Amino acid sequence: MVPTTEFPVLMLAAFVTRFGDSFIFVFKRTWLYNMMGRHKASVVSAVLSSIRRVITVVSPGVAGALAYADPRLPYIVCLILLAVTVPLYRIAQSSKQLFGNSP
Repeated sequence: MVPTTEFPVLMLAAFVTRFGDSFIFVFKRTWLYNMMGRHKASVVSAVLSSIRRVITVVSPGVAGALAYADPRLPYIVCLILLAVTVPLYRIAQSSKQLFGNSP
């Protein structure tokens, strides 16, 4: 494989994305600890980490099965899942306003 001129740009984009993810992780963790007590926040963090690991292991197989049926299907399912998250963010925002920032 011979690197092209686009390769360094892709590497830079991947670096910037990972760098941004590390900043977001710190802010999300701080927000989580401010929303609830330390013990409850650590339990929630562990559960979310476990769910993320399971999704990481299972999703390539599901995407492969979907792509086997139709090559466009993984993209369509991803679009649907992303569209479903918007109402979930709205619900979370309204519950934050309802309950406030108290732990």
